[in-house]
Amino acid sequence: MKFLEVPLIQKRIEIYSNIHTYTLNLIKIYANAQYKLGICYCYGNSDIKCNKYKAFEYFKKSAIQNDANGQYWLGRYYCEEVGIEKNYYKVFEFSYKSANQNNSKGQCCLGCCFYYGYGIEKNLYKAVELFQKSADQDNSNGQYRLGVCYYEGHGVDKDYHKVIELFQKSADQNNPNGQYRLGVCYYEGHGVDKDYQKAVELFQKSADQDNSNGQYRLGVCYYEGHGVDKDYQKAVELFQKSADQNNPNGQYFLEVYYDKSHGVDKNYNKAIEWLQKTNDKTNEWLQKEDNNGIESSFK
Repeated sequence: MKFLEVPLIQKRIEIYSNIHTYTLNLIKIYANAQYKLGICYCYGNSDIKCNKYKAFEYFKKSAIQNDANGQYWLGRYYCEEVGIEKNYYKVFEFSYKSANQNNSKGQCCLGCCFYYGYGIEKNLYKAVELFQKSADQDNSNGQYRLGVCYYEGHGVDKDYHKVIELFQKSADQNNPNGQYRLGVCYYEGHGVDKDYQKAVELFQKSADQDNSNGQYRLGVCYYEGHGVDKDYQKAVELFQKSADQNNPNGQYFLEVYYDKSHGVDKNYNKAIEWLQKTNDKTNEWLQKEDNNGIESSFK
């Protein structure tokens, strides 16, 4: 090889390298565009009608091209009831890929997989590690989930001061689960002084975002007259909204009030109907207000 040919070869290598980098960047942009189009079909807008199947297809295309957001959303769709068959192994697979790219949503979702044992063996310590990573990126669901771990003593020692700190951060970002959980702390006096009015304020914010736990808890406040004047009719309305979302706590209290005729006409058939629905879910829900398992991380 002649000496003069070396600079020419180096120049060609540089050009090919630049072309390769440019191509990779185009692929990333294209994958991100597919993810964003999936979001449009997921929620719908003035130009695009909501279509969960189209959203799924675009998330899938994006995920295959290694877009972290597309991977997270694809995992989410395998978990939610959107016409796609639930597959927790797929949830784990794509959450893992997303989390490995330091995506805070993917980290939180993967943490939930380890927390509940969905698609992987249950590991609370690993779950806490992932929730912490998500929370450190100011993800409101990561903050809420990590707060639950400190509240329950799952994977960490119980620490109500840490609980309040995390739920407050989550609630400040308008997260309905964070608001609901912080409200419970004020209602029960965990980590803070009991304050029914503050609890009502937080339950109301959560309920206004259609959170079924916020609705049922606010209903309890109206029934008991805690932080608000007693209002049985308002309590029943809130329990109904919660029950309509298949929340067994809402269903249980609605059954009680149909039976006891508080705020509604006594109706034994209705009472039996809601009692049956409650019994169908009691084992998985009634002892755990953190409803919907992994799905609640998406709300």
